[in-house]
Amino acid sequence: SREGAALFQTDSVRDQNRQRGSSPPRAREVRSTSSPAPGELAAKVYGSGPRLRGTFQIAPCLIQQGGCCQRAIPRSLRRAVSACLSHPHPTWVAFLLLTGSDPFFWFDSFIEVRLSIGQKFDGAHVHPGFDWLRLALAVGIFTFHSTTITYGSADAIPPLLRAVARLLLPMFFALSGFLVTASLWRSQSVTLFLSLRVFRLLPALLAIVLMSTFVLGPLVTESSWQTYFSSNTLSQYLTNALAQPHYQLPGVFLHNPRSGVVNGSLWTIPLELWCYTGLAIISLVGLTKHRHVLAILCLVSFAGIALADYAQYDLLAHLPTGDLALPFLAGIIIFAAATVLPLHGPLAIISLCAAMLLSMQPQGFALAMLPLAYFVVWLGLQPLPSLPGDYSYGLYLVGYPIEQTYVAFFPGTAWWQSWAACLPLALVCAVLLWHMVEKPALSRRKFAARAIARIWLPSVAGNPPKPNPAQFNRA
Repeated sequence: SREGAALFQTDSVRDQNRQRGSSPPRAREVRSTSSPAPGELAAKVYGSGPRLRGTFQIAPCLIQQGGCCQRAIPRSLRRAVSACLSHPHPTWVAFLLLTGSDPFFWFDSFIEVRLSIGQKFDGAHVHPGFDWLRLALAVGIFTFHSTTITYGSADAIPPLLRAVARLLLPMFFALSGFLVTASLWRSQSVTLFLSLRVFRLLPALLAIVLMSTFVLGPLVTESSWQTYFSSNTLSQYLTNALAQPHYQLPGVFLHNPRSGVVNGSLWTIPLELWCYTGLAIISLVGLTKHRHVLAILCLVSFAGIALADYAQYDLLAHLPTGDLALPFLAGIIIFAAATVLPLHGPLAIISLCAAMLLSMQPQGFALAMLPLAYFVVWLGLQPLPSLPGDYSYGLYLVGYPIEQTYVAFFPGTAWWQSWAACLPLALVCAVLLWHMVEKPALSRRKFAARAIARIWLPSVAGNPPKPNPAQFNRA
């Protein structure tokens, strides 16, 4: 549909107005309900002859809806375009006749009234696009691990694909920053928010750690069972359930290209918990009550980190989250500015291209995170059918040990063979993990969150507040 308005006045209409002594009629806004058929617009414009003498007006000059402002085409540009239409080139006319394209398609794309990200996100209780995006990112990370596990490093990946793979985890963390800040915004207290995060991460993590330790390890270990179960390495590996990463089990995967690593995906879990903790501290200070305050704080922090990175001072090395704090912070910024950011497809594509180009520069990783976060949120807000469950976290956890097991039993295979053989099994395990562990734990967290809300939240007139059930379904 077109939100711009156009008025074409032919010579005959103006001559009639002059004979009557009246002024030309004012431009009226014409809104089409559907895109023109091929050749329809060109026939309307050029049907009376090869030359068109008239004016082209676009209104209004400023469009504002829901805090999302977009300035229309400048008057000088409108005059230039009108002059071009008054004396059309034959090639331009042929293009219109063949394609039926609107000559002002790209101009209209900048003056259309669109929903902001905040309106789109708050307008629906469920956004399946985020589930699909998480699953796609998990498959992408699984594919990257197929190469590194098979060959021992990422050197076999072409440089361009390696640059794309480098953005997979930042996209995960940018998405997490946006959605987790929304969860904090809906929560009634920091305690409630942290309890919801713990119930989301730890049950599946505990299940994978126990299965790796007491099922997979004894089956593939090269040590005796007595040595295996009495080793201190096994006790250290169990601390993964508390987000303390350890990667080795006694005698497991010793001859793989990635020697001794049982599950190399666990290193991001404590980083994500640190991000949650930092966001909770900001909330305790009271800086998350207003979106503009949160946006200014995060923008200043982001700019400081980016400047330090440009000055080759590794400020992120002093943070427990490392480089992944930047995409998480960028996701928070997108949420804080959601009411003024338009949901704009061309802008999202431009943002993705800018993020890829910046990420390939030596000091451009920090600057790439903001456009990358905008693209991630735009992609997650696209209308898609619902999934039966959120299988991304389970696929992320089970993929690495399954691929390591395949390489241990079938050494020397190509990466695509490992990928094709392990991905269906990993998806089945992720589905089982969701329906047998994650989903029951999430259903229990509602009751736990309500109990925490009654105990810890401040009461009004001596009565504990009643939490809204909808917020627990959306958290």
